Amino acid sequence: MAREPFPLGTWGNIAVRPIKRDCRGRAVKFEASGRYRDLGGRTRRVAAWGGTAGEAENNLRAKFKARRIVAESAELKSTDRVSIAAELFLAEVKDKVEHDALAPGTYDTYRYQYDKNLEPRIGELRLIEATIPRVNKVIVKVRDEVGVASAKTCKSILTGTFGLAVRHGAISSNPVREIKIGGKSKRKRPRALEKEEREQWFELLEQDERAVRADLVDLCKFMLTTGERIGECLAVSWEDLNWTTGEIDCSHQIQRIKGHGLIRRRVKSPAGERIVGLPQ
Repeated sequence: MAREPFPLGTWGNIAVRPIKRDCRGRAVKFEASGRYRDLGGRTRRVAAWGGTAGEAENNLRAKFKARRIVAESAELKSTDRVSIAAELFLAEVKDKVEHDALAPGTYDTYRYQYDKNLEPRIGELRLIEATIPRVNKVIVKVRDEVGVASAKTCKSILTGTFGLAVRHGAISSNPVREIKIGGKSKRKRPRALEKEEREQWFELLEQDERAVRADLVDLCKFMLTTGERIGECLAVSWEDLNWTTGEIDCSHQIQRIKGHGLIRRRVKSPAGERIVGLPQ
């Protein structure tokens, strides 16, 4: 007999488990997880984290309640928690992805970064309490503890979240606008392979049976010839080749999307739509 679904806007049992221990084996970080049924009828797994089992469970319950508030009302007040505004913003991002206005992986990336790095650090703060110094400390902590790339993504999420709060009249200005992220190291300038390096690379590939079976020799030649990235090279089909001019249309890319697998789609901006000439 099929199990009855939860009522809309409710959740099931919450499971808590330790996910990090110190050098003495004591649990110092916990994950609480449970299934939530949104107002659209879809049931999904939701997780939250904390320094104790009770804290993790309380954070998850707060997240459940925030999702219900977001679903029932799109109005924001200055006393609402940041988590409520963030859920509204993420819902907008998801809608744009579904309408192909954003790349498919954008929502998954934002969702992961918010759940792991932002919600535990700022989710319980009231919108009116989100001052520039407080928000800056959150971004700096993410940068120092996780990395510059994650900090930049988290800054984008908070920019959208507080921008939405400004549009709702919940706050008067966006506290993220004045925040700068300083990287710890300079990015190395890319360089092309020397002739000897190219020859050595292809010699190694041609001696590897797995590489030959996977057509890596042809793929590497195509990448070196066009300068395109892996996802764009893999998306090229014979229909994209103009046999008369020797040009190839590199306007698509292959992406792995959670829940969908590999998909082929157009690049996300007109700047990425390139017609590349191939050598003889």
